[in-house]
Order: sequence, then C-alpha cells, then structure tokens
Amino acid sequence: MTNLPVPQGTSGEPPSPFAGSQPPRSRSFAERLLRRPTPALAKQALAALFAAESPHQVSESRVAAILTEHRALGQHAREVANALYRRALERFLHDHALTDVELAYLERLVRVLHIGFDHAERLTLELTKPIYEMAVREAAADHQVTEEEKASLTQMVERLRLPPALAFQIANPILGGVVQDRFNEMIADRRFSPEEFAELESLARSMSVELTMDTGTQNQLRYFAQLWQIEQGELPTLDPPIALQKAEVCHFHVAAEWHELRTRVQRIGYHGPVLSIPIVRGLRYRVGGITPAVVRSEELTQIDEGDLYFTSKRVLFNGARRNTTIRLSNLIGFQVFADGLALEKSSGRSPYFLFAQDTELAATVLSVLLANAGR
Repeated sequence: MTNLPVPQGTSGEPPSPFAGSQPPRSRSFAERLLRRPTPALAKQALAALFAAESPHQVSESRVAAILTEHRALGQHAREVANALYRRALERFLHDHALTDVELAYLERLVRVLHIGFDHAERLTLELTKPIYEMAVREAAADHQVTEEEKASLTQMVERLRLPPALAFQIANPILGGVVQDRFNEMIADRRFSPEEFAELESLARSMSVELTMDTGTQNQLRYFAQLWQIEQGELPTLDPPIALQKAEVCHFHVAAEWHELRTRVQRIGYHGPVLSIPIVRGLRYRVGGITPAVVRSEELTQIDEGDLYFTSKRVLFNGARRNTTIRLSNLIGFQVFADGLALEKSSGRSPYFLFAQDTELAATVLSVLLANAGR
C-alpha cells in the first residue's frame, strides 16, 4: 500500500475518528433464533470498540469475535470493514491532510480489519483524488495558476500522500482543458493573431502544460493567421502568368468556373385535366386546354472555365474561350457561397465564379481590396 507507509518512530494517537459511537442494541430473539446476519449492529459494535480503544490495543481475534457474533461474515464482513475504514479516513481528511500518526492509525486499522493494503489504497484514492481535483479546478478557474497556487498544490499532494505521477494524471487533463477552452475561444472567429498566440503560450506555461499541436491544427492556425494578416492590410503578393498594368499587384489566384444567371424558357404542350369522351366508333373527344404554356426561370449557366485573379485594381478571369475584366471601382459588393463568389456590379450581369477551395480566403482578400479602392 504505497500511500499508507508505516511511519518510523511514530508516537501519540490522533483524535479517534469513532468518538461518540455508542454500543449497538442487543440482537433480538428472532435474529438469534433464525441466525440472521446483522452487519449494521456489527459495524456499531466495532465503532464503539474503536471509540473506547485504539486499534493498536485491539486484537484481530476480538474483531473476528464481534463479526462472528453478528454473523457478519464473507461479503458482510468486507462491507463492515470498508465502511469503518472510510469513516476514519473521512474524519482524518477534513483538513485535506494525512499526518504520520493518522497514517499509523489507518495502517493498524487495515491490519485488524483484514482489509488488505491494496484495497485500502483504492479506498484512500477514492477520497483523496476528488480533494486534489477540486483544488486544481479552483486554482485554474480564473484561467491562470500563479506560482503561489502551484506551491500550494504541490504541498497538497504531499499532505494527501498522493503519488506525484498520479497527481500529474489528475491535474494535467484539467489544466490542459483550460488551455484548450481558451484556444477554442480564440479561433471561434477563424482568425488568429500574434497577440493571441503569445497569450496562449503564456497560459500554457502558467498551467504547466506542454503546448503541442498536430499537423492539421498547425495548418489550420497558419490559415487563420493568414486571414488575420490580410484583414490588417498585409495582402499576399503573387507572380501570375498574365500581363499586369503598371503598379498593379496580384493578390489572389484560383482555378474557377464563370457562370451567369440566364433566363430559361420551357414550353409545355398541354395543361389541364384529362378527360376523353367517345363520340362515334374510333373517334374520341378530349377535354383540356391545348394552348402551350410558357414557364420562365433563371438558372446559373456556365460561360467558361479558367483562372480567376484579384489584383490591386481589377478582378480578371482568363478563360479557355472568353476573358472578362471588372475594375474594383465598378464593384458594389459581393456574396459569399460555400463554393464561390457572386460579384455585384454597378451595371450589367453579375458574374458567379465557382471554385472548390479558398472561398474564405478569396472573400477576405476581396473585402480588403474593395475597402482600399474606396479610400
């Protein structure tokens, strides 16, 4: 039992955790006649015994005699022993510490009750782990753990006689969870600034948590950091394979499809209910209108496919069959979709550029370009 060592040179006794326990009532005639187990009475009798005498003064045979008298054997005996041990441990832990004399008391209780040291250790951890866990949560509640709080937690580990490795297993998920929660808050807007990264590193240090990220998270952060930089005016610059005007800079490129809304006319040859009435043999009269119905609708129609560029002056589409150019000054806005952008022009048809990736990046770059063009 690793956290219940026998202290060397221990003297004195702690206040009895069973103080005030009264002897149980006598077993009834029916209980004796029917030889019924009365473990509750056995527990009361042993508690009264330990209230009067230290476990060091009680022999194992006296404990066995009480259990036998009340027919608290086998599983009943184990339940009685566990309950008495837990009661003593709970009383000793009221100050969140276990002293040497308390440990000596518990060690003797384990022996005289035949609990088994491994089982007693499990019972002990059931009570000490929640105490330490609560202390860690309270220390981290304000999203920081000061050096003073760290020292206090270290002292609690020693006072509770928790193995350091177990204390780490308890604290690390809690402190790591605080860091993770703050990280999730930071990237909720899909942006990540240098100041936020510095705050995250500082928080991880204060929590004594190692800041590790898998490749996917690192790539995600780089993307969010790029979006943040773009919104601050730090636009990426590209060297496109197209001719640019003087002092014109390309900031975005993606393979895309150019679509526009076009009116579609559909003619329906017959509409209305169908009713056929025979007139003479081989001739039938059909009821219902035969005037063609015309249905008009607008649908996206692909114009071409090619490459879409955003520059400091224009939006350019270089297609396989057709090209188009829109000056930023002629754009009054745009709509963002999961698979592309719809540009709103001051006049003429609004083009839809569809592409499967970088939609958010494209929208962010274009927003900054339009803002700069409007200055």
